Amino acid sequence: MNKRSSEFRQRRRDAAAEQLLEAAETVIARVGYEAVTMGEVAQAAGCATGTLYLYFKDKQQLVMALVERHGRIFRDRVKASMAGTADPMEKLRRSTRTALEYFAENRNYFKVLFASNLYRRGIIPGALPKGEQEERKRFQAAFLELIRQAQAGGQIRKDFPPEEIQKFMRGCMIGTLDQLGMLETLPPTEEILHVYWAFLTGGMGTHGK
Repeated sequence: MNKRSSEFRQRRRDAAAEQLLEAAETVIARVGYEAVTMGEVAQAAGCATGTLYLYFKDKQQLVMALVERHGRIFRDRVKASMAGTADPMEKLRRSTRTALEYFAENRNYFKVLFASNLYRRGIIPGALPKGEQEERKRFQAAFLELIRQAQAGGQIRKDFPPEEIQKFMRGCMIGTLDQLGMLETLPPTEEILHVYWAFLTGGMGTHGK
């Protein structure tokens, strides 16, 4: 098999996998992770169940592939959103807006992610491909560096380790998205961002007032 033929087969395989993932995202979000069957996913994709198994061995592998796919897209979106400023605090704020926007645009994916409980069960990120794990580590390391820079510039308090601040920010975002997932209609992104960012940076105290 020559190189051109091999590349063509790979592109065709990638396109088929993408179609299967799109179908899986829609069906799992509607039926639920525990209840859905591989047959239902295959039917939605317009293929035989056996064909689906050629690409993904089970529901967990489907979801893991969705996590990898959305992770790549999300990281690119965040990097693009932060490109226009050198201020570390503004970079963090822009990344927060991007996360909220991405959630609003991909609610089916987040329904699948939360329903599968792969994070809470400790399966993610350990079961992701090594390359994806490394990309996630680099991404998180870059955010940690932004927090350190903001601390050095007096924008974030210095009496907490940057690692703990990062964990807190991540926990707040996950909790916020979990709660937003229960709403039928989302408020405008800027409205959510205003409340979220004000609380994150100012806390709930009145500062002596």
